[in-house]
Amino acid sequence: MTCDDTDTHNSYNYVGLIGSLILSFSIIPQVYKTFISKSAEDLSYKWLLSTVIGLTLVNIYAVNFNLWALYIPGFMELLLVIVLFYLKKYYQ
Repeated sequence: MTCDDTDTHNSYNYVGLIGSLILSFSIIPQVYKTFISKSAEDLSYKWLLSTVIGLTLVNIYAVNFNLWALYIPGFMELLLVIVLFYLKKYYQ
């Protein structure tokens, strides 16, 4: 099952990809700050867990409908949030 407008030549897919990449990369400063400061006190386990669950569900949806402009950056963001989750456990 795929959406009709997922043609790779559709310029809206590239707009969505750029926006999704910006959102995914926006978490990098938090990962960097947590790693450098060796402190994850300000990170909430509830936020981390809800973000992992939400991103997992969105990625399942995006893969099912072949929405590559969402699932490529979505998996990158999921990986970074999992890294934050690991750093939170490691530094406590």
